[in-house]
Amino acid sequence: MIINIIDPGMQTNAGHHADINLRLFKELTGRGHKVRLYANLHYRSNDSEINTIGLTEGQPYEIARSISSAFQSNQQIATLKKEAELFANSLDLVDCADITIFPTLFDYQLFAIGISKCKFGRIFGCLHSPPNLFNTNGLKMWGAAFELIGQKIDTITLGVLEPEVANAFDDLLGDKKIKLWHYPIPHDGSQIRSIEHGLHTVGILGYQRPCKGIELLPQLISDLTQKGLKVIVQNSDPNSNLVNAIDKNQNVQVMGYVQNIGDLITKCSVILLNYDTENYKATGSGIAWEALASGVPILAPAGTTMSKLIEEFSCGCIFDSNNTTSKYNELQFMKEKYKEYKKLAQLASIQYHLIHGTHRFVDFLLSNSFGSPISD
Repeated sequence: MIINIIDPGMQTNAGHHADINLRLFKELTGRGHKVRLYANLHYRSNDSEINTIGLTEGQPYEIARSISSAFQSNQQIATLKKEAELFANSLDLVDCADITIFPTLFDYQLFAIGISKCKFGRIFGCLHSPPNLFNTNGLKMWGAAFELIGQKIDTITLGVLEPEVANAFDDLLGDKKIKLWHYPIPHDGSQIRSIEHGLHTVGILGYQRPCKGIELLPQLISDLTQKGLKVIVQNSDPNSNLVNAIDKNQNVQVMGYVQNIGDLITKCSVILLNYDTENYKATGSGIAWEALASGVPILAPAGTTMSKLIEEFSCGCIFDSNNTTSKYNELQFMKEKYKEYKKLAQLASIQYHLIHGTHRFVDFLLSNSFGSPISD
């Protein structure tokens, strides 16, 4: 089959965009399908085996902010439609396909799908954030897009990776034909077993930005090293000056983009997610999924999707982000019982791979049997 992957949010190798898109490309081509990956015009591949096609230079997160900046909701709808028309014009440049995947779908993109004349075959879209994360009027924006695609619903499958995202759309989808499916999580972790047999090394990994507490990193790393811990801090954003902001010593290793984040995770005793609770109430974490899939314990704040993941899989500890000493107390507790936590994390990895992974995500896309939508 001919399969399109379309994601203008893939501007660099930072974050979940490249993580998911590149895995999907490799899995689908490995199964013999012809795959075209349409990314942002600014994207430059680090993988010579993957040829990406530049589609548009519009950055979805900036577009989402521009829509929300309009003072009134009717002005926001007008901006949404304008951005959708521009994106639909870009979609006209995309070749026909049997399946088209939008791994990270935004409201204006869904609206564009509704007005596009392109023959995309079966369309799959993944929603990663609750509707109001970028815009207090987000439900109205998504509502306009859902209303428009109603006539195409037989060819469109929409889904989420976190149940909390689907729950946030309940009020909008209650009286509509549109359903949200729970996709398998397309993260595979590493097959390399962690070399850490005690809690010695804390990993702070991924695309570092404000919602992940980047401004707190220097003090956090200083606190951890003063407690005798080693720290691996990594930022996949090539434009970041994170390296210059951190006082380096023999207990701190600073890294940039790595091709396999799972392999780096296995060099850590525990993965610390010092994330903003409000931003991650419903939004998932690629680093958490990779750590879970790799069998490495996680330490995450209460009230987030990561804390629910820890509760579901028994793969780590949860701290209170409102208590400045809580994360350090939990780290000490994990250190004292690390053998037990590591064993539980490895058992959680086995459980994870029974239901999740890139190959299971692709199985879902290619299957003619779709099970039951989670929003039923």
